[in-house]
Amino acid sequence: MRTRLGTLFLTHSGRVTDLSLCSVNYLTKRYADPNRLKKLPPLESLAPTSEYDTYEGILSIFHLYMDGGVLHVYPAGVVKDKRKMQHVVQKSENELLIGYESMLEVWEFPRPIIEITRENIKERRCKAIYDHGLFAGVHTVALGRNGVAYVSCSAPDAVIEFDVDAGKLIAVRRMPEEIYGVNYPIDENSDLRAHYIHNDIQVTHVNGAWPDENGAILVSALIQGAIGEFRPGGDGYREIIRGFVGCHGVKRSSDGQIYFADSTTGCLVFLDDKGGVARRYGINSRWLHDVHQIHGDIYAFSVSDRNELMICDISQDRVLYRKHFPVIRDTRLDFLRKALPWWRGNSTQFMSFQSADVYN
Repeated sequence: MRTRLGTLFLTHSGRVTDLSLCSVNYLTKRYADPNRLKKLPPLESLAPTSEYDTYEGILSIFHLYMDGGVLHVYPAGVVKDKRKMQHVVQKSENELLIGYESMLEVWEFPRPIIEITRENIKERRCKAIYDHGLFAGVHTVALGRNGVAYVSCSAPDAVIEFDVDAGKLIAVRRMPEEIYGVNYPIDENSDLRAHYIHNDIQVTHVNGAWPDENGAILVSALIQGAIGEFRPGGDGYREIIRGFVGCHGVKRSSDGQIYFADSTTGCLVFLDDKGGVARRYGINSRWLHDVHQIHGDIYAFSVSDRNELMICDISQDRVLYRKHFPVIRDTRLDFLRKALPWWRGNSTQFMSFQSADVYN
């Protein structure tokens, strides 16, 4: 009997993964200087985000089914954009929320997302665009209750709570100075798109935010390799664990375990209730950009160094699906690669998954 699991959204970047920049040794050395955040240039002297937003973005959509214990993955369409789509999540039965590097956008389709195909994916309209000065270095977007989006932004080292339906900012949760230090004072009126705080002068490089059912917000920070949480109701922050330099995409599984991508070692890491490592699952990757639970022990992996999507049953240590995307490295062929229907970018990025149970 065929059972629909849901829809997987995967973003791609035109950027080729540079493995010389992806090792734990390189990243540790890059941010090791204790004076890194001292004698900073004036904020107003920093270049705008447009100087950094140089890569195009691609979105791939896949519908997933199980039939007799076999996983079936059906490509449902591709969207290419001159702007880099960092992360895409389903907002409603027929809407997607798009996280670009410096803005948010809502797409509306005339039909449910589950009916999207290669033939009808272009039948969409831009329903809303959301600009804010703190939407700089957007990495992930996650939807919580009542239409609230939790946006991880690396430039302000913060999670931005944003009411998508009302189009207004709710709160800015910046990584605490007493734990991580500080670079620039910012507030809700700061415009970091006009003056972008780039990676080397960021405090933590927040790259993941995930709202808990109990109201907490899990966060991942690349520089310290830290996993932490903002407590419910704005009641402070606690660091859960650190040391996974380069980590990405913290989330909580359906059975309540915190998990994330230990990017430099190519491992999915689960934490126990005390914040220790409960288990690890490796896929022989030198840069695992993201990982996402699909159903039970079935997890999807965004393997950037091989430009692959992998889906594995981690309990059986079995690859259920693998899709490699060809790489075109020569930038002189930009005009050509964008026109090629099979080119999906040079590195896989972030994922989200919408379970079929939600809109059935």
